[in-house]
Amino acid sequence: MRRFVPASAAILATPTHSVAFANTLPTLVGEADQRYAEGTKEQRDAIPDRAYDLIEQLKPDRIFVFSRRAWSLWPHYTGSLQNGVLLVDEGGEFDAGSYLHADGEAIAFGFPHPQFTPVEPTKRAVAAALKATVDTLRPTNDHI
Repeated sequence: MRRFVPASAAILATPTHSVAFANTLPTLVGEADQRYAEGTKEQRDAIPDRAYDLIEQLKPDRIFVFSRRAWSLWPHYTGSLQNGVLLVDEGGEFDAGSYLHADGEAIAFGFPHPQFTPVEPTKRAVAAALKATVDTLRPTNDHI
């Protein structure tokens, strides 16, 4: 059975990449005073299937998850990079892995939420992620 992927999911095509954009939790978590809530158990349990569906339908080259909390809820990798790290000069280390889809493989990166990160380090991290390949990302023994 095919699942519904909401119109809020989109793909951004650049001259060299296609990048998927979607909310990990596509529904309202609560009012303004609940903006840091984690959603219900049912919402969190639905994340792996939603992520796999988005990857298969959008078929991106890159996936950027701008939330450490959301990244921790994403499903296990299905591609050739199981547990990698993106090293960024003056920007830190970021988790990376890959997912297979019908047209190839998408490299996914877990970044902190932009609300909590200065702009310049985020720009450097995204630029490095766009240049990275499965072969250039350092594997680790950590798991998401």
